[in-house]
Amino acid sequence: MRCQVIITAQGGDYTTEVFPKLRAAGWSGHWIDAASTLRMKDDAVIILDPVNMPVIKNSLSQGGKNWIGGNCTVSCMLMGVGACTKQVWWSG
Repeated sequence: MRCQVIITAQGGDYTTEVFPKLRAAGWSGHWIDAASTLRMKDDAVIILDPVNMPVIKNSLSQGGKNWIGGNCTVSCMLMGVGACTKQVWWSG
């Protein structure tokens, strides 16, 4: 495999056009994408490491390859909420 990682911020039309063709052709690399196209797919992991690092690590250890950015407004909100819930959960 010549290209092990693809990082794209081209938008949903690009992802819709290119991603399935690559997978169908046997490409098994890591796909890192900012578009919303794949967010709800079963094998996609939203990459928001301040909030869901355990989910990211678990998927990576199980062979996960599809890493998708969250909606920017929701991601900003979740970072604040995530920090609050971690403080409550971890402080006992």
